[in-house]
Amino acid sequence: MKKEMLVKFDDPESIKECIKVLVGGGHLLGADLRDADLTGAMLSGAYLTGANLRGAKLTSADLTGAMLIHADLKDTMIMRANLSRADLNRARLMDANLSDADLRGADLRRADLTGAKLTGANLRDASFYGADLGDVNFGHADLTGAKLQRANLEGANLYGANLKGAYLHATDLEDADLKSVYLRRAKISTRQLVSELFIVE
Repeated sequence: MKKEMLVKFDDPESIKECIKVLVGGGHLLGADLRDADLTGAMLSGAYLTGANLRGAKLTSADLTGAMLIHADLKDTMIMRANLSRADLNRARLMDANLSDADLRGADLRRADLTGAKLTGANLRDASFYGADLGDVNFGHADLTGAKLQRANLEGANLYGANLKGAYLHATDLEDADLKSVYLRRAKISTRQLVSELFIVE
């Protein structure tokens, strides 16, 4: 049942009710879950389009295939969470911590991840087309086959990241840290000329 929820889930009981609705296949469009503690929550396939999750704790949560289009996830703690195949199109993830998260095949087209932390994250085949990835920390992340066309990676830290087979056409890499990046078979046609590339064989 599709239902727009404008109430704020700000206590343990209401959060339990929220999870119950989501697990039951309900839609919580525009739900207010600011600062909610959803650590380890089982939210596979949840519909949270336009939800406000600012400052929420989603560490180790299962959000496989979740719908988070236009969701506000600024300053969220999403470490070690499973977001594989999640739809985060145009989501706001500024300064979010997604270290060691699983985002394989996730849709992050035109999402704003400015200043986010994605160290050690699994980003295989994820789509970042047109996304704002300025100052993102991708240290040692796995970006194999990731689609980064027209994305802004200005000032991003890609130290030790695996970009094997990644798509980087018209990607802005100005001032990005590309030391020890693995770029074998990557499709590169950037707007900027990169002066230093350290490609690990």
